[in-house]
Amino acid sequence: MKKDWLEKSKTCGMSGLLLVFLIVASACSDRASSPSKAGTSSENGVKTAKTTVSGTNGKETLNTSEIEMVRIEPGSFKMGTVLPGRYSTPMERPHPVVLEKPFRMAKSEVTQGQWKAVMGSNPSRFTQCGDRCPVESVTWFEAIDFCNRLSKKQGLSVCYEGKGELTKLVPDCEGYRLPTEEEWEYAARAGTKALFYTGNCLGADQANFNATFAVPHCEKGVYREKTVEVGGFPPNPWGLFDISGNVQEWTWDRYLPYPKEGEEQDDTLILNAHRTVRGCGWRNGMGACRLAVREGYTPVYRSDNIGLRLARSAK
Repeated sequence: MKKDWLEKSKTCGMSGLLLVFLIVASACSDRASSPSKAGTSSENGVKTAKTTVSGTNGKETLNTSEIEMVRIEPGSFKMGTVLPGRYSTPMERPHPVVLEKPFRMAKSEVTQGQWKAVMGSNPSRFTQCGDRCPVESVTWFEAIDFCNRLSKKQGLSVCYEGKGELTKLVPDCEGYRLPTEEEWEYAARAGTKALFYTGNCLGADQANFNATFAVPHCEKGVYREKTVEVGGFPPNPWGLFDISGNVQEWTWDRYLPYPKEGEEQDDTLILNAHRTVRGCGWRNGMGACRLAVREGYTPVYRSDNIGLRLARSAK
């Protein structure tokens, strides 16, 4: 086995055993029919610039002067590792999920320009990348604050109450929030059962990640060693850009083992509970870009590999 397959990037939390098991994964795309169709919905937002990108169906315009959102209809899917039952960690345990309500997911990760327009500063390492690049180096607490400030800016009811560890999600809020893990993976998969939304391989021309580390049967590619402008790669089938690559994305949920089938998730307050990030960033190898991969960090953790993507409830 080649050394580069056993290595992992800084923020990749996969075990060596899981990496070895990926060898048996099929190199062919295994796409399921989508349980729902996603439509687009634009929300007025903060002003920056407009980017034109090449989508999978010709030219598509991604307007970063707004928080453009895709409406995701409810449905069911198998969440967690798609590797057949011989091995999976409790952190990726496959389990059925039913989403009963529609929601909206932002087409792109929050940009530096959008962050500055709301927060008045820019914590990013890659400031030279520009306003159309994803904001990074933000903590979970700062991401929550950004959601509430943007909601207030647009006259919407906020989604979070309380401070610090006592932050609570407001039911049926109108404003912006972080997606739940279930929402994130459901939207990212866009109906696929494969390792990636592109199939069982992810190319350097499809996402910004460290493609010098590839999974078996997949081609290696370039490592850009930095973030790039959002929307520079084709979106996933439901119109979401950079759902893999560029930066990892904070979610609302705590980083806990998935419950076994029939069990309920324990909601007991845990001080300094780790929060989950999903997706992969510019630092990560291909294996860490699998749609089932999840990592957890304290809510004060800051990394130039982590940013955020917004969600909203829908009717």
